[in-house]
Amino acid sequence: MSSSEAINYARAEGIQHKELGAAVVFAILYIPCVPIFAYLSFKRYTFVWRSLVLFTLVRSAAFVLRALLAGSSTAGNNINTVIAEQVIYGIGFFGLLYSAYTLALDRDMFVNVSNSKVPGPLALITRIMRTRNIIRGALLAAVIMGIISGTEQGSSNASSQNTSESLRKASLYIFLVVSILLLFLTLMLAIDEFSVTHDARASFGRRYGSLVIFFIAAMCIVREAYLCATAGNVKKQNRPALFYPLSAAPEFIAMLLFLVPGLVPTKQELETREDAHVGILMQNYSPQPATEMNRTRGGAQQYYAPGPRA
Repeated sequence: MSSSEAINYARAEGIQHKELGAAVVFAILYIPCVPIFAYLSFKRYTFVWRSLVLFTLVRSAAFVLRALLAGSSTAGNNINTVIAEQVIYGIGFFGLLYSAYTLALDRDMFVNVSNSKVPGPLALITRIMRTRNIIRGALLAAVIMGIISGTEQGSSNASSQNTSESLRKASLYIFLVVSILLLFLTLMLAIDEFSVTHDARASFGRRYGSLVIFFIAAMCIVREAYLCATAGNVKKQNRPALFYPLSAAPEFIAMLLFLVPGLVPTKQELETREDAHVGILMQNYSPQPATEMNRTRGGAQQYYAPGPRA
């Protein structure tokens, strides 16, 4: 078989030459974000920033690969390169989604340290939504499924290909479910945050953080809803006219929203709040009557007081 007759797997998967410009633009946009988030992770040293460093690194690599596959007439002939681009792009979403979920839980800790219970059957759901280990485990399971799916994708065995397809869809559905849980958690956070008195001099992120996280969650849902809706047709999923506005752009917008001043608590604020949380839990188990401070939702106003901004 001559080289002209070789299968271009990138074209078969829907990656087209006309999207070269878009892929290059996103690669150029993401690459400078790596040192920006790396600087923030060293300066403020919280998990949110470190996770975003991982996300920007993975996204930079994914769009460089996609630009290569779109611009080259021969790079797509290597199925391993095509699989690598798909796997890297798919599992990279973990960094963005878990950063957003961690941020929502961190802010929830400031206004809901007393772990107020939701009545009825929703109590179990809210407990699951606020348990970091469960959410982390679900997202890691989605990542593992995505990696295994990629390793099986190049197999000529029909059973292996079916397994790969099932795992890929399962990974997408898990990401979608967690994105929806993030949206509900943000709505609950908004109710709590807007019941707190805000200092007028506080930054936008401190006063309206739940609103910003809501938009981040909405962008994540747009991305995942599109990928789940087209999960059965990868060529349609990769169609540039749909892929960039419904998958690539929402992710990038969500990432930029983390830079809203005051949105992400500093390490010092988190440590102070964790100490306060432990103290309140100990007081709740104490036989002594609760004081007025114990009944003020853990002194949530401390987070919104003027001071160093994140």
